[in-house]
This record gives sequence, structure tokens and C-alpha cells, in this order.
Amino acid sequence: MIASDALRSELIFLPADSSLTRFDGGFVLMTPSNPTYWWGNSLRFDHAPRAADFEPWMRAFETRVHAVQPTSSHRTFGWDSDQRGAVDRFVDAGFEYFEIIGLVLDRADAFRAPHCDDAIRPSRIAGDDWLGLLALLVETRDPKHDEAGYRTFAERQIAGWRDLEAAGQGCWFAVVVDGDIASALGVFVEHQRGADGRRIGRFQQVVTHPSMRRRGLCGILVEYASRHAFTHFDADSLRISADENDIARRVYQDCGYRIVDRHRGLERGS
Repeated sequence: MIASDALRSELIFLPADSSLTRFDGGFVLMTPSNPTYWWGNSLRFDHAPRAADFEPWMRAFETRVHAVQPTSSHRTFGWDSDQRGAVDRFVDAGFEYFEIIGLVLDRADAFRAPHCDDAIRPSRIAGDDWLGLLALLVETRDPKHDEAGYRTFAERQIAGWRDLEAAGQGCWFAVVVDGDIASALGVFVEHQRGADGRRIGRFQQVVTHPSMRRRGLCGILVEYASRHAFTHFDADSLRISADENDIARRVYQDCGYRIVDRHRGLERGS
């Protein structure tokens, strides 16, 4: 039923009450325990938006998401395609259009370790470090999200990541400088192999404090966490996402990750 490896890998991070349901033309993804999680409560279509799709897509979200969960007041639409589609009507209505690149590294791929400072050693996040991670996520959030709302969202996300870690499905790593988290990322894998015999892993929110960027910390973490996931979590393939113009994309490619697909979407706060 799942349309792509990208969507399949997203399901790793959703809590037990989440559901993915097929409807004519796409999927509805719901997360009742976190209704303000935009992309945990979204519609994923089989095709890019067409000229006549604005009103049908809006009605579909109202019926399938908002009417069920009134606090899911946002609107989020995604599709896996090389086509941009007819997004202008949505943009005129206040939606933000974006394009995400999907990069993959398979266990058998040649891995290239980036040049890094041998004195820097990533460590697993534990104990009070989770509070430091929360502070870093809130500080580096997209400005379109208000602080209070995003903090609640991030707290729920961290609780989910800790549950996955307790289940042996992954962990978060950080580079700590002068007692503070300077850069961090999570890497997690599916609970079990899929019907195709593979276990897919995915990175979660590679984040670096603004004052610590361009020092190679991201590359150090990606290299370290990739090796750990292949060795300790039995991953066959690791996925990572990046904005089309994100400078971090080149860091991932320097580590051996290759671009395999593109995902496009539209989002609006209400």
C-alpha cells in the first residue's frame, strides 16, 4: 500500500496511534496524539496538483483530517513527483511550496568519510542532554512557528524518539562544545524488515547551532551515525532529506549519499 520508500521511512517516527489510510488518489496520514504535527496529519497524493485540484484538495483535508481532529487547523499536501504541478492557486491562497531531495546510502555503497577534527567525538544523547536538544530545536526552528506551539510539538517528538530508542530502533547523537549541544541528529530504523526483505533507516532533524555552523560538525555526525546504524541497528539502507538549496546537501553527498528522488509539498498554518 505504501507509495514510496520515503513515505515508508517517515512511518518509523510516528507513534502507535498513527494511521496511514488509502483513499482514491492518495493517502491520509493521521496522528491523533500529536494533532499539531503538520506532516503527521497530512494528505499525500499520487500526482502533482492540477489546475482544478485546489478546491477538491481543500475539501479532502477538511473532511479527512480537520473534521476528525479540529485542532489540526493547518493544511498540508504532499506528492512524490518530478513535476511541480499547478501550485500557483495554492501559493496565492497563502501556502508555502517546497521541494525536498531524498538521498540514500546503502550498506554496500562506498562510504566516504569527510575530513574532520579527530579531537571531536560524537556522543549519544541521554539524561539532561534531552533538555539541551529541546532548547536547540526550539532555537533553530523555522520562524513561521511560534515558540510556545513549537516547544509543545518538539516535546512530543522527543518523547517519541525516546520510545524508539528504548525499543532498540535508533538513537540521537550530539557534538557537545563547552557543555552545550552544538550539533545533533537522530538516526532510526524500521522495527522489522519490510516485505521486500530490507530494513530502511532514516535521519531525523540534522541541526546545528547557528554559531557553530561551517565547522564540519554535521559531516562528523552523519559519518559517525551512518556507521553506527549499519553496524548496530542492522540497516540495509539509510535515507536523509535536504532542501533543494540546503548547503548541508553537499555534506551528505561528500559522505557518499546519492540523490534518488524529490518530494514536493504545500503547507499552510491554517
